[in-house]
Amino acid sequence: MSETAIRSVEIEPVGLFCMDEVGADLYQLEPENNCSRGANFELEWDARGENGDVDSDECAVVIDVTGPNGLDERRRSGDCTGGARGYDNAIYIKHVAGAYTINISVTPPDGGAPVTATKTINIIPFGS
Repeated sequence: MSETAIRSVEIEPVGLFCMDEVGADLYQLEPENNCSRGANFELEWDARGENGDVDSDECAVVIDVTGPNGLDERRRSGDCTGGARGYDNAIYIKHVAGAYTINISVTPPDGGAPVTATKTINIIPFGS
């Protein structure tokens, strides 16, 4: 097996703005009047191979996030293990509670079939 072969991909929401983690894949919005820009989150992922994280910037990564009110966002990266972080890469949910599905596909640098992972996070309103 190649050093850059990918067996699995893990996804983690990070950089939470105007929401708090209250359980496994469960987040609660803060009061809307406290959040002038609306709620958002960033993402990190780990592409794991036989010997741990695959550390290369030559993967083809496609991240799709869907959710309430027609949210359909796409991000791309070359980092096998990395993150879509910062203002321009944050997923803005405009203070809308609901289920958000994150799908990531990582194609190894040496080619081969992409490895995909899906995670659904639930965001609940303040006071729920």
